[in-house]
Amino acid sequence: MEKRIGIWEFEKYGLNGYINGESNYARYPISCYRLWETQIIDGQRVWDLPIHLAGKNPFMNSKLNEFNRIFLLAQKYYKKWKPDEDFSDVSMKYTLKLQKLRL
Repeated sequence: MEKRIGIWEFEKYGLNGYINGESNYARYPISCYRLWETQIIDGQRVWDLPIHLAGKNPFMNSKLNEFNRIFLLAQKYYKKWKPDEDFSDVSMKYTLKLQKLRL
């Protein structure tokens, strides 16, 4: 483990989320490459991962605010794996709106 924040561990090539609490947990790995995946919804480009995680399970839903902070930190932490692509048109605001709608 390189760094840990809450239930999230920053490993060499991605994040590990430890879901369902401390004593009975399941590891949820996220490749650093997933941090850069986007999709077009309603004509707007949004981040895929925060939307994907919404509604996964009650424990994850309770940790979404924490994940959203971790997601932005992880994009900085894993920036050397960022594709050579312009992400300036990706709407975090609309991403969060869609995430909330999935709960």
